[in-house]
Amino acid sequence: MPADEPGAAATQMQQKPHWVVRYPLGSVDAIRSMGTVTAPVLAGFALATLALLATGDEPPRFAGLAMVAFAVGAILFVFCLQFTTIALQYSATPTDRLAWLGDDATDPEVVARAHDVQRLDHRLQGRYMVRAKLTYDLGVLGHLAGLLALVAPVDLYSWRSVGFAVVAVGFALELVWIVGGWLGWRPRWLLPGYRDVGG
Repeated sequence: MPADEPGAAATQMQQKPHWVVRYPLGSVDAIRSMGTVTAPVLAGFALATLALLATGDEPPRFAGLAMVAFAVGAILFVFCLQFTTIALQYSATPTDRLAWLGDDATDPEVVARAHDVQRLDHRLQGRYMVRAKLTYDLGVLGHLAGLLALVAPVDLYSWRSVGFAVVAVGFALELVWIVGGWLGWRPRWLLPGYRDVGG
């Protein structure tokens, strides 16, 4: 019956294998930038600062606390890099997957298996991305805590106090950003979403 054709077509489309997509579409590129560029740079800065604190003749007031914070931050950034590297191993695009199939790309069974593998890769990618984000977020907090310890003022009325206030505000904003992201609560004044741009 003609009336049944649209329903049958819809059912067939639902049963047809499809690629799993992660949104926003730029998530993988963002993770790649975070884990392979930003995290190593911050880890290098933390290690350099740690070396200066350990060998300096006149260490700051809270040098010990700063060393602990920078050491923790550096280690977490290294873990972030490693988790990101593993996540990217499971991030091949559909075009790349079909290209590796060669002549078998026209075989429905082979393509269906490729979709199954991509779904498993998607799950593993997600788990490693979560680990990369977690270690990066904690590393940033450790990094900022180290900066707070470095610029802690002796005299309240000094430029050092201004620097401490600036880093403290940055630490508070980062904390709101991180906690809001993990709890699914995005403060619109800091992290606008689709609803805020008329989507």
